[in-house]
Amino acid sequence: MSEAAQETPRKQPDKKVIIIPRYIATMADLMTLLLCFFILLLSMSEIDIIKYRTMAASMADAFGVDAEIDPLEIPMSTSVISQTFSPNPTDDLPLDVRYQAVDPDQAHLRTDDVEVFMQAMRNQQVATLRELLQDEIAQGMLNIETREDRILVTLEDQASFPSGSAELKREIMPVLDVIAGTLSAIDGMFVVSGHTDNVPLAGGLYRSNWELSASRATSVVHELIERSALPENRFRIEGYGDTQPVAENDSPENRARNRRVEIAVTAF
Repeated sequence: MSEAAQETPRKQPDKKVIIIPRYIATMADLMTLLLCFFILLLSMSEIDIIKYRTMAASMADAFGVDAEIDPLEIPMSTSVISQTFSPNPTDDLPLDVRYQAVDPDQAHLRTDDVEVFMQAMRNQQVATLRELLQDEIAQGMLNIETREDRILVTLEDQASFPSGSAELKREIMPVLDVIAGTLSAIDGMFVVSGHTDNVPLAGGLYRSNWELSASRATSVVHELIERSALPENRFRIEGYGDTQPVAENDSPENRARNRRVEIAVTAF
């Protein structure tokens, strides 16, 4: 027997077979699709600057960051990505134009600063109205004050309307001219509400104090619109009758205080 025939054939080493579960491929596809989905969501998203800065303020307070910012500062942009696309690589696409400018060293907009700012605006408007209408205020024809989140201009009944009537007196027209001019420079909605005392009406054009109060508020709104460029959709008319008195109806003086028309500026 030859030497080659006597050699024992070498045993091949065992190959390790790695078995991958079938769900791995499905899971990998699913994760890839989810990744693409969230990338698309991010590419189409926009930053709500008010909510962003409110959240930043909460986080800064939680971590002890104390910084200030001008509430009148206007954000550079509200988009996190470019609004245009061009395949030309030579196009100038500076990042500071395409992205929202966020400087971690700059302070955030604090919610309490916004309240202080809004209150300052209301105080300024009240001071302007009181200066322009100081003579009428001294004569007791009207009163101006801030109440919660609004400016309130109150027209006294004895200076505005005859008893039981919704027709404005001629003496109040110059006052309405000044009020209309001032309201034209204010952003927001205007609520004009009529109020009466609790003395029932005896005949006449109106069935109740409800109708009389609403008609008086309507007359004031018509005059304000006629004397300014304010659109009608910025006004709301309310009639309360004797349901919201500012004094007890137990004397002629208190009943006169309850007969009034209020012009409220509800927002800026």
